[in-house]
Amino acid sequence: MTDRQSRWDEVYRSKGADTVSWYQARPTMSLALIAHAGVVKDVPLIDVGGGASVLVDHLLREGYTELSVLDLSASVAPDTWMVDPDTDLLESFCENEKDRAHLK
Repeated sequence: MTDRQSRWDEVYRSKGADTVSWYQARPTMSLALIAHAGVVKDVPLIDVGGGASVLVDHLLREGYTELSVLDLSASVAPDTWMVDPDTDLLESFCENEKDRAHLK
């Protein structure tokens, strides 16, 4: 584990994911920028450093299908979340382990 990873793990362990200063219940600016850029809803998007962000949740509700979230901290989320558009499953890929959880 790197120093950076340890730091973010500690932040999310010591605080609730929705209590950190950068948490947004609705990431209005990010959603507006994605809409303004004219991103097509079936192209791959990745939320780098997504942590506890709910951006992917809002994008799913708006019809985006190829979404991934990448973060260093395993305390807040697996290394990568991917939505399988055929099954509507959120897949986590972390240290050679594959877990699935239903979105709907």
